[in-house]
Amino acid sequence: MVFARITGIIIILLGIFIGLFHFNIVSSTLFGFDLIMIGILIFIAHEAYALIRNLSSDGNKIIGIGVPLLFIIIAASYFIKAYIPQVIASNTPLIIAVLMCAEGLYRLH
Repeated sequence: MVFARITGIIIILLGIFIGLFHFNIVSSTLFGFDLIMIGILIFIAHEAYALIRNLSSDGNKIIGIGVPLLFIIIAASYFIKAYIPQVIASNTPLIIAVLMCAEGLYRLH
């Protein structure tokens, strides 16, 4: 549970940074490395942890498995941007940033 709270705080902050990068408020080369990719990898690790925890619980399996899998698939679409339509590919970081902030807030409740 502590891992979920720590990564929840981290993905909220990274989601905010990714949103700022998308709107060109902050330069994406500010830190010297690809913060978007690092944020997405942390988001995928966070959702994989949630998926494993939900598999071992007695709750609703459709929601407990479906939502983390959906978020993992959406986050993984960042790595195949060259193969998806340009309209979707250009807004993928923003979509992922919104999901990261929402999931981080959900994990902190």
